[in-house]
Amino acid sequence: MMTASVLRRTAPLLFSAALATPTVAFADLTPEDVWAQWQTVGTSIGQDISAASEERAGDTLTLTGVRIDMDLPDGTLRSGLDTVALTATGDGRVRMTFPPAYEVTMEMAPAEGPATTTTMRFEFDSVDAVASGTPEDMRYDFDAAALRMTLPQMIADGEAVPMEMSMALTGLDMTYAVSGGEQGRFTSSGTADSMTFDIDGQDPEDPGETFRVTGRYDDVFTTSEGSIAGLAMSADPQALFSGNLDVSGGYRHGGGTFTVAGDGPDGRFDFSSVSGGGSLSFAAGPAGLTYAGESTNVAVEVSADDMPVPSVQAEMSEAGFGLTMPVQQSEEAQPFDLRVSLDGLTVSEGVWALVDPSGLLPRDPATLRLDLGGMARITADLSDPATMDAPVPPAELDSLSLDDLTLSIAGAALTGSGSFTFDHGSFGMFGPMGTPTGGIDLTLAGGPALIDRLVQIGVVPEDQAAMARMMLGMFARPGEAPDTLESRIEIGPDGSITANGQPLQ
Repeated sequence: MMTASVLRRTAPLLFSAALATPTVAFADLTPEDVWAQWQTVGTSIGQDISAASEERAGDTLTLTGVRIDMDLPDGTLRSGLDTVALTATGDGRVRMTFPPAYEVTMEMAPAEGPATTTTMRFEFDSVDAVASGTPEDMRYDFDAAALRMTLPQMIADGEAVPMEMSMALTGLDMTYAVSGGEQGRFTSSGTADSMTFDIDGQDPEDPGETFRVTGRYDDVFTTSEGSIAGLAMSADPQALFSGNLDVSGGYRHGGGTFTVAGDGPDGRFDFSSVSGGGSLSFAAGPAGLTYAGESTNVAVEVSADDMPVPSVQAEMSEAGFGLTMPVQQSEEAQPFDLRVSLDGLTVSEGVWALVDPSGLLPRDPATLRLDLGGMARITADLSDPATMDAPVPPAELDSLSLDDLTLSIAGAALTGSGSFTFDHGSFGMFGPMGTPTGGIDLTLAGGPALIDRLVQIGVVPEDQAAMARMMLGMFARPGEAPDTLESRIEIGPDGSITANGQPLQ
């Protein structure tokens, strides 16, 4: 699909733009110290920073023809600023004055995919940038009424990509700090009153297929920290799996909207969402990768010309996910976990009417919660692309626990928990995963009643319902509460599988 293709091409832009932005956070007491530190730390993260001329007049050091060049995986990044003025304020600080606009050009030539040249333009309103501190511990405060980024041009394989892109931040208040020089650490935090973006384009091979993506988020807060060396390495996606990074960060917002619209030979498609707030966080280091996100009070609407109903609406009180995984090759098992949750999910009556126009099924909000954890052993170098092509999986499960399984919908609820350990001395029917030993406890409430209702509304034929009832009878026993079934599924060391003590094989 062209939309996904174009968006993939633009995915590196924000990261690359951040690296291309002058690293003025690394500044100190005099203008010369600011300039020297800028170059030193820039070099440590892969930037080549230079000026055509340097002229000191009074308290101000003026840099003319400033260039910022950087090599990226499969490409290069180039930026230039006509004039930068660094002025001593007389109180041990340095005020930095930059042009109101500058451009960044990124050229990429990947082994697979088109060669691209992308130009980004940045514009600032009412900027106040001040550096303070000591050579060993520096701080940079940045305020701006607005920051705007546009995409003047994008070329793929010599052809202009028909796409326009803009992003804006208002009410910026940001702080950066670095300690320990080029081998040290950095921290950053920032707030913005609002963030908006707008991407509008079409398929270059089919002008009739167009798309537009827009969004607005209010009360934005961002934070990050880590090692300077880790910041430089993070430009390489493979470095995420090396275990050598030391970076973390995240953002949250107080509510926003997001829309996607597309039009083409198959008709029009529209998607919109509203949320009351949300957050994302990440961390990469020797302990592994951590990624988590959450949204609250979410409402979405989808419509398309080929849908059987005019539109579909859904609401959720909360949606979230979390992933922690080891990445460093080791003979010792390391912890991992995976969490997914959807709470208070409801859909519009038009959707229910497609399967249950009589209203026989309960419309209670649906819930899904899955919480998995355990220990795993990384047996190969995940940062080596050849590892993923190897015939043997690069990891071994040592243990797996189901800490929470909750699924409730249409008046029925399934819950479960359990744990397994794995023997890699024998594979058997489970293959390279190893032979598991352990069990899982499951409880189904309202299941038989749901089957009866599905038969009544004609969704499930009676013969299939009879088969489902028979399977429940084989795997489950009546619970203490009415219309409740319970089951314990166990796997023995010899690979035997039982349900409530009855062998299944």
